[in-house]
Amino acid sequence: MMISGIVRARFGMDAKNSLTLTDGQIIQGKIVKLFPENRAEVQIGSERFVAEIATSLRAGERYFFQVQHQKDRLVHLKVLQTANRVPGEQSASSILTLLGVPATKANVQFFHMVMNERIPFEPSQLISAAMLIREQSSSESLLALKEMIKYNLPMTEPVLQALLQTKTMSVTMAMNELSRALEQTPKQSQTEKNLAVLLDRLLKPSPANEFSYKQLEIRPSSFIKRTQFAEMVSLSGAKSRYADATAANMNPSIPFIAEAVSSESASEFVKHAGVLQAQAGQLAKMYPVGMLVSQEKMAAFKNMAEENIFPLLPPRMKMEFAALLTRLSPDNQTELFEVVKLLSERDIYQAAEAAKMEKRVGKATNIPLQAQFLSFLHRYIESFGINEEAKLKNLLMPLPDLPNQNQLHTIKSYLLQIVQDGNSEISEKAQPLLHMINGLQLQSVQESSHFLLASLQMPGKKFALNNDLHLQFEGRKTKDGTLDPDFCRILFILHLQRLEETIIDMQVQKRLIAITIYNDNANIKQVHMESMKKVLENNLELIDYRLSVVKWKPFQEKAKRKQGKIQEVQTERFDVRI
Repeated sequence: MMISGIVRARFGMDAKNSLTLTDGQIIQGKIVKLFPENRAEVQIGSERFVAEIATSLRAGERYFFQVQHQKDRLVHLKVLQTANRVPGEQSASSILTLLGVPATKANVQFFHMVMNERIPFEPSQLISAAMLIREQSSSESLLALKEMIKYNLPMTEPVLQALLQTKTMSVTMAMNELSRALEQTPKQSQTEKNLAVLLDRLLKPSPANEFSYKQLEIRPSSFIKRTQFAEMVSLSGAKSRYADATAANMNPSIPFIAEAVSSESASEFVKHAGVLQAQAGQLAKMYPVGMLVSQEKMAAFKNMAEENIFPLLPPRMKMEFAALLTRLSPDNQTELFEVVKLLSERDIYQAAEAAKMEKRVGKATNIPLQAQFLSFLHRYIESFGINEEAKLKNLLMPLPDLPNQNQLHTIKSYLLQIVQDGNSEISEKAQPLLHMINGLQLQSVQESSHFLLASLQMPGKKFALNNDLHLQFEGRKTKDGTLDPDFCRILFILHLQRLEETIIDMQVQKRLIAITIYNDNANIKQVHMESMKKVLENNLELIDYRLSVVKWKPFQEKAKRKQGKIQEVQTERFDVRI
């Protein structure tokens, strides 16, 4: 099973969607109480409601119902047949036959899975699922089809393949397999060469001394304070199901920090540091962050930024800045003010200078671990193609002085070109990673009117992890549809080199943070805990959060471990701490 599924089962994380019934859906419910005028109280899962049912019923019995057209606020249900407490073969076969679905062993098994979780479904969904089951009836396929019905995803072969890929393969594994295939391709097209470069940037392990425990002593600088915990929440894309929010809601400082310390931009960025900081400083004084200005002044500010700042930026930073200028409006004018303020301060230039001098990004002695993590997180989202659809929207609007602006340069865009071409030797081998990206997009966000759950999965080699790094965010939504950083829960799912499987469960209530670390190596829990806790407390205070408690617990009791699996663990150091 995909690790996010294991985590949700273990920690009870799932989108808290209230039951919504639509015309034609099939449901299984229990009659709790009978009322006059053909009305009854029906229970489906943990939810109860009153419905009109024009059939003789018995309280305490379970029935299969079909939702009928609602002319008023009252739910109207049609009884299809009585259901046993645990639906048997005959009951399931009868319903399938009634809906025109063959009562095969796999179809009956799938019907039980859907009914046991009290998932409402439409007959057309079950018919489509049966057609897909005819081609693929593995347990993984049935689980993926159940998710497709549960989250109302299109019942199509591409969606099934996308979800299956996330259940059977990690991001790291999919990227590595394609990278090896590209290396073995003698004559690469330009698209394949570009794809190989992007894969290498995300997969190439960091030096051994990078992302180490000692970096925790580096205090965040002022520009890191602004890219605080709340910005990592917004980076999860937690506003729309298909991660459109990644581009729309992210603090605009993050892309500039990422680009300023990147190998592509650092040298050119520091060339104009003095002039750029002075020009930005003048604008920042005229238009402080948080100040709302009229449309006329906003247009003047935009013109000055285009004339005085835009020409001095490296090409990749120009793209970010041009995107800000293009979408500038009264509702998001603070985005541009925030970036200008960032460019008016010396911290970002010092970080770029350090990156330039060391000739690589993220040297442990110069750039804090927090900045390295946020930089890689942004680069991964941008280059992997998770927010591809949001970028396509932006391409509909022209950006100033940018060549080739009608092309997307992401791993997903290159994969699509290779697959659509179909003539390349690598075309077939590109399919698994393309399915993986589509699956991650489909699973990125679940939301209801007041609750949101988002997940992000990325290769872990950059952080010296054995496998993928998983982040899961859940909590209530704010008025603008984003995750509330004051009331939420975040899971870091890690597989560390020495500590192995580790989950960090961070719960936030009124900016008070409680952390529980799940790991089965109980002999490590006291090592360095107090000194590390103090560092964590200090850094959280810098971004206006307080640490209440840190606990260390073993995982839930599992099946007996195989003999010899428990290994000695070195206790003198930790691998990484986020």
